[in-house]
Amino acid sequence: MSKAQAAARAVPTVTKVRKKRVQLVIGEPAYALLEKMKSEIAAGSFSEVIKAALSFYAWVRERRSEGYSLVLIKGEERIPVDSLLP
Repeated sequence: MSKAQAAARAVPTVTKVRKKRVQLVIGEPAYALLEKMKSEIAAGSFSEVIKAALSFYAWVRERRSEGYSLVLIKGEERIPVDSLLP
């Protein structure tokens, strides 16, 4: 397995140390998206969806700091995603 493949598989998870409660105020479109994602990934709670998204975002930022670029590929089409991320 190449270093890139190993890095791609090493998506970090949120470590359970102490739980903190966070309250979010989001608009209807964001709430609808959260509900849709919860259903699509069969998450038991909105918290699971947010944790999964946060872990993925942290992994993407770490790869970017190592010089990787995020690109969506479909056949010959390539869509650079880096410019869409803060």
